Amino acid sequence: MIEALRAVFVLDPVPHLMRQYVPERDTILRRRADSLSAVIGARRSDPQRCVQLKELTQSLAEHEVCDITVETSPLGDVMLALLEPPLLDEAPDDSAHTLLVIEEIENGLHPSQAARGIDLIKAESRHRRVRTLATTHSPAMLSALTATDHDGVIVCRRAPDTAFSELVPLVELPGYPEALAAGSRGDAVTQRRLDAPPNIEARQAALERVLAAV
Repeated sequence: MIEALRAVFVLDPVPHLMRQYVPERDTILRRRADSLSAVIGARRSDPQRCVQLKELTQSLAEHEVCDITVETSPLGDVMLALLEPPLLDEAPDDSAHTLLVIEEIENGLHPSQAARGIDLIKAESRHRRVRTLATTHSPAMLSALTATDHDGVIVCRRAPDTAFSELVPLVELPGYPEALAAGSRGDAVTQRRLDAPPNIEARQAALERVLAAV
């Protein structure tokens, strides 16, 4: 019984520890899997293992994985890396656009600079023919958008009837007209007013305020 327990290896991976450089000689796999990069790096000389690992990773990943490699730092430390298809491609002709994807666009940006950041992205898009796809959790970013930008905003939310995640255009949410008239779309999101059932009287009043401001 004791021998059987000694043969048990408990693997409890901690993802953020697995994304760091580790010494190349650290080739013993530990419980938290923080030495995974060095363990795989030590097995790069076995082509069959490399192919098996690549195929397994490709079958698990939600996005396309071209290859698996181990990068080495100037200090000799190693880190596992997944090679993905490039997101930015040169436009083949004048009618095409480059696609720029920005995850969590508000990171490192003070909320007071949200409008300035969006203006810079718009200017760059017009100048270099770049289409930008950005994700954000920042109400300040949503509030910084103008009404003409709203057609390009997609909201990820829980469907009220199924509780499944769904993607819905901002302008199709039931509380959008009232939120537009109120002025702050960011506050409307944090207070969940965009999902509120439409109030016909409030909507008519909001429409009148919008028309009066035009």
